[in-house]
Amino acid sequence: MNARPETNAAGERLCVCGCGRVLTGAPQQRRHPVCRTAMHLTASRRWYENNRNLPEVKAKAAARQAARWKNDPERCRKHLRDGARERHRRNRMTALAAYGGRCTCCGETRWQFLTLQHSNGDGAAHRRELVGKHHRVGGAKFYRKLVAAGCPQDRGIVVLCANCHVAEDLHGGCPHRLERAAGLDSNLSLAQSG
Repeated sequence: MNARPETNAAGERLCVCGCGRVLTGAPQQRRHPVCRTAMHLTASRRWYENNRNLPEVKAKAAARQAARWKNDPERCRKHLRDGARERHRRNRMTALAAYGGRCTCCGETRWQFLTLQHSNGDGAAHRRELVGKHHRVGGAKFYRKLVAAGCPQDRGIVVLCANCHVAEDLHGGCPHRLERAAGLDSNLSLAQSG
């Protein structure tokens, strides 16, 4: 599909890259007219893609990165933290969606409250298998490895909200599940329970 140059109100041809610049000179005669800045950026990107694995290019990039860290280390730390936080959120959302995206006990759907539980009781072994036995297991690394493994459905992983998860682990069962099994009212409060 050929990109047709746009024109402004004065009838001047505009760059097809979307920058809004008016074309003057040689680029107007091109089949797909772009401004000189867009041509330069496209050529720079193409060169980088073709040459980024060369040792001198890697060394130059490392030197630029070192200079950035030296000039503004707090900005670099913030950039790394923000990127890590976003990757963790994305991996967590992917894993939660793969296992149903809602608490299997109470139906909670707000992702901030949702966690993963190994219903087979083999969570520690599975985390060690994914992450390695000599590494700290859980959290961001676990979600990253779980997503990389394709979120296996055969490990008995279920989504629970934090309340149901804690109740299952510490108190032998979630009140929602126990009340449903006994046919009791699920609105029993601390004051009523004694």
